[in-house]
Amino acid sequence: MERRNLDEGPYIRERRLNAVTGRRVQLLRCGVHPCTASFTKLSNLREHLNQHTGRRPYSCNICRIAFKQRGQLLKHYTTKTHMRSAESHAVNESAQAANAQVTEFDQSFEIGHLDSLNTRPVTARNEADNLAALTESLSLEGSL
Repeated sequence: MERRNLDEGPYIRERRLNAVTGRRVQLLRCGVHPCTASFTKLSNLREHLNQHTGRRPYSCNICRIAFKQRGQLLKHYTTKTHMRSAESHAVNESAQAANAQVTEFDQSFEIGHLDSLNTRPVTARNEADNLAALTESLSLEGSL
């Protein structure tokens, strides 16, 4: 029996003979007192040690909720809370994309595009001037 440390916490490694097969097996026990949990795989021990340290390495990118075990995160993906957050996240993303397109259009409109009939850049002010001139010419034709 030897005592060791991981980044996540202490553990005890024992080597025993399997009573059924007669093979040598490794048993990893949690070194946090008074916990008596034991595992055959180091990955399971590491995940267990998160219970003692409070470390939460598994997080949902949408809901910003963190979990101590991967299974808890996978279960979270099936909950209504996650579904609602995912829907609102998708709506927010599409709204942001639409706003980006409108902003891009506004910026290109402010820079100006050449009108096919006119060499002046088309801007909101020029359009208002053009509309006023057109209205005036139509009213003059109607009075003749």
